[in-house]
Amino acid sequence: MSSASDSTKDNLVGDAFPTKEELAFFDQFAEIVDGTAMYRMAPNVLVMPPKTLLFKNCDDLPKTTTLDMNIGRLFDIFIRKMIQDAGGDLENTHYWLNLRHPGYLEPKGYWIFHKTYKMANGHTLVNLIAKHAQSKRDTGIALDEAMTLSMKIFKEDPKSGGAGRIPDWIMKKIGVRTPNVIGESHCLPKALILGRIWSDSNTCDDATEKTRQKTLYKDLTRPDRSEAISSHEQLIRAQTLLAAAGLNPDVKEHNLIDLAKLADYSTIGFVFGTYLQNSHFEFFKPSIPTVKFFFCFKCSELVDNKHGRRCKKLCNRCGSVKCEPVVNEETCCIKCNNTFHSKKCFERHTKVKAKYSYAYCDIYEKCTKCQKIHERNSYSKLVHRCYRNHFCNICMEKTSLHHKCVHAAPTAANRKRQLEKQESWTMVIYDIESIVTSSVDLNSLFGVKHIPNVLCYKLICNECMGGDCHQCRSIGTMSYKQGSGTVVEQFVKFLKKDPRLVNAYIIAHNGGRYDHVFTLEELIKNEHCRPNFVMAGQTIISADVELGRKNTLHFRDSVKHIPMRLAQLPKAFNLKTESKGYFPYLFNQPVNYGKVLPGLPPVEFYEPRFMSVKGRAEFEEWYEEHKDTPFNFDEEIVKYCKNDVQILVEAVVKYIELCQEKMSGWNPFIQAPTLASYVMHVMKHEHIKDGVVGYIPENGYGGRNNSRFALKYLLWLESKGIKLQHTLRTEGEFLAVCENVKEYHVDGYNPETREIYEIHGCLWHGCKKCYRNQEAVCPRNKNVKMRELFERTLAKDADLRAAGFTLHVKWECELKEEMRKDEEMRRFFENCHHAYHLRPREAMYGGRTQQFRSLTKADSEHSIEYYDFCSLYPYVNMRGTSYPMGVPHRITEFSEEVSNCAPLPYRGLVFCDVLPPINCPIPVLPFRCDGKLLFVLCRTCGELRKGEKCTHEHASERALTGVWCTDELNLAIQEGYQITKYHEVWHWSDEKWFQGGFFDSFMTPSSDTAISYPPWAVYPP
Repeated sequence: MSSASDSTKDNLVGDAFPTKEELAFFDQFAEIVDGTAMYRMAPNVLVMPPKTLLFKNCDDLPKTTTLDMNIGRLFDIFIRKMIQDAGGDLENTHYWLNLRHPGYLEPKGYWIFHKTYKMANGHTLVNLIAKHAQSKRDTGIALDEAMTLSMKIFKEDPKSGGAGRIPDWIMKKIGVRTPNVIGESHCLPKALILGRIWSDSNTCDDATEKTRQKTLYKDLTRPDRSEAISSHEQLIRAQTLLAAAGLNPDVKEHNLIDLAKLADYSTIGFVFGTYLQNSHFEFFKPSIPTVKFFFCFKCSELVDNKHGRRCKKLCNRCGSVKCEPVVNEETCCIKCNNTFHSKKCFERHTKVKAKYSYAYCDIYEKCTKCQKIHERNSYSKLVHRCYRNHFCNICMEKTSLHHKCVHAAPTAANRKRQLEKQESWTMVIYDIESIVTSSVDLNSLFGVKHIPNVLCYKLICNECMGGDCHQCRSIGTMSYKQGSGTVVEQFVKFLKKDPRLVNAYIIAHNGGRYDHVFTLEELIKNEHCRPNFVMAGQTIISADVELGRKNTLHFRDSVKHIPMRLAQLPKAFNLKTESKGYFPYLFNQPVNYGKVLPGLPPVEFYEPRFMSVKGRAEFEEWYEEHKDTPFNFDEEIVKYCKNDVQILVEAVVKYIELCQEKMSGWNPFIQAPTLASYVMHVMKHEHIKDGVVGYIPENGYGGRNNSRFALKYLLWLESKGIKLQHTLRTEGEFLAVCENVKEYHVDGYNPETREIYEIHGCLWHGCKKCYRNQEAVCPRNKNVKMRELFERTLAKDADLRAAGFTLHVKWECELKEEMRKDEEMRRFFENCHHAYHLRPREAMYGGRTQQFRSLTKADSEHSIEYYDFCSLYPYVNMRGTSYPMGVPHRITEFSEEVSNCAPLPYRGLVFCDVLPPINCPIPVLPFRCDGKLLFVLCRTCGELRKGEKCTHEHASERALTGVWCTDELNLAIQEGYQITKYHEVWHWSDEKWFQGGFFDSFMTPSSDTAISYPPWAVYPP
């Protein structure tokens, strides 16, 4: 039974637009201040700008209802009135509403998103206000204060469809260079006519009719024809279509309602693209090169350029779209072993469709062993392997889904493609000088603003290598004295328009942090080009900007290849051009344009306080020598910028020549954006062979993430003698298949008894005890409620039981209660530090630095000496150590007895518990704790950061758990460490280890050059 208050509330919710009485009630108790008229921002969206809604005469509100009911009624009248003004209805029209209040702390206010009036009315809004008014956070909300309301109402404009014009940037987005629909009227039927003709020209089976339709489409849209002729021919066909559809052919403007009528008129379906903007319909082909999507007429879907052989409408035997089986017409082909379900299908598979193509029978065959239709070895150049249906992008061959994966060396075809990239190239090397100011009007939140005012550039190509050839010429300059627009605008226009710069490489020193930022911002600001950035924090490592289908600009930062200051390059590369000193960059101000000084500007314009001690001394010496030299600002800034460009040009050319000489001809800037990636490229293409580098997961084997708490419980069960299959074991998680064809990964499984052990985390499974409000949203997944999680969990449990498994379920809260009562269980959970897989990254501890005395003094008996030595990396990699090949043998089950005799029976990485000795002057094994790398003899002391003598006696308190390589463990065992338990081992057998190998072949040429032994020196072994 409804209460009286509920009845009153229902009466206050309107089911129609506001009456005169309701509007009078609104005017008496509310006022709209500084209201702005509603406007249409799109054909289907109206916007009500923010309006201030002020409540008044609140004391005179009817006393028969509560205050919140009256306020809700005012809101309700307001919402219905706005929907009415927009031409919508209360059933289907959706709206967004934003309410802001002086007492609400969030500046964006709170929202009603995409609701109809029936879903959210004025009382919904007042409930939101009441909720925030009661919260501790928003104590300042009061209903008698002014509120700001804004709305978006989604209602189609019935008047759209005139003869407006779509902006050029949108035309470029949808792949239209010039308008297809021509004329001042009938744009909708014209777009439909063009779309129908274009669709027929692509789907027609008859070759003659197909050609006729293509010719007709070209005639109607040819840009070189008279606009009046094209418009007249389009108009005649448009009026014919309108008359056939029962519409008035003389009406010039049409809307979306007319589009629906014309769509209903057509009895044959066809697909094409139509865009509506500014009340104008435009036809475009649903194949958009700028986003690399194309329309497939076979399956009627937008697809990518790899869709050809994956189209679901193609017959996999004959390649035809219209291939229907015929009863009792099965035919077998002896050549390809395929069975065909009609004679026409059999005949089509033997025919050649084009001059240089193959028949399907010559491309595909059916394997008589695994019954799979595959490409012939003679066609694909790949050997078919039965039951290997999964193509691995790492091994680059078809394999089984679960296999030992190794990185494949690049193929000959791949190597050829990479070499072809660097046969012909053009680079633009440039430098920018900027106004650096700290004035008030140019300052920003991120520091002083930089305004480029001089830019110098130089083209180099594979022919001239930095010389002044007829194509590259000399250094060009763009400055504040020439051209229209800023220097960056001039440079970007040059990059886009100059035909010499197709697929060019744009290089600047430290460009990723400075020069490229200006250029890329201007380049992609108003263009439809697609940038592809590689970033490291706020630094641009590289950027590829696609200007067209066959033109992509590649931005590179030379400092990522040559990591030194520009001024250091002449000395490092022994260049002809030397740095011409220093430039007073703070003097670069518009007020100084054209100035000629009798000497250099004051020293503070050079900012010597930011120089190093050595750099400042060199600067002061240079300044003292040149301080009386006449200074012409306009000449000096261009000369300084050109000098930087010339230095960078010579350094880049020298660097390319050096790399190509030592690295088998590979161009560093063409092949890679950084020095590290270039080295990897050379290693991969020249030195690493197939099967050498195994693919090892960064976070270890095991696949899915699992709860450590759940795994600790499974390990607890195993300690009681129950043998289980779970993610920490070699077999991995058990996949339970149920009768309803559903599959579930389960936490633990006993294969002998068919028992399943499931541990449900309360948060992830919606525990009713812990989360009593089942309608609350899950904190970790905003798209699902706790009730849904709980119901899914119960459904999974029911499926497992129905499949015949014995299911043991434990909730997280239940286990914690058991731990509270069971001391042994609690202690096991606290001391269990191995509830995860071996993670190889944990074995990489880095170099060891350790001081044994903080302060010491030299005297007559003791001296303080410093020993410097060359890097050991070349020797270690080439001669001193061994590396494993391929994928390791993963071991997760061990016998109870642990041998502590070096060497260990394994070779590789070991995840284990180690008990350090009580006394060891210099501890051997590293141990991470709270982000710190420690060398401790007691884990608990390390965790507590105790500096005094260790008092822990139990092995469980002192033992270290971690991942170490076997060489470290062998040394540790010699020093008295003891391995107490193995958890996981990655073992490579002795024949899978090598010394030197690709490291030796790669590093020998470069190390010989770098060492440069004198003639009298003996070459080291």
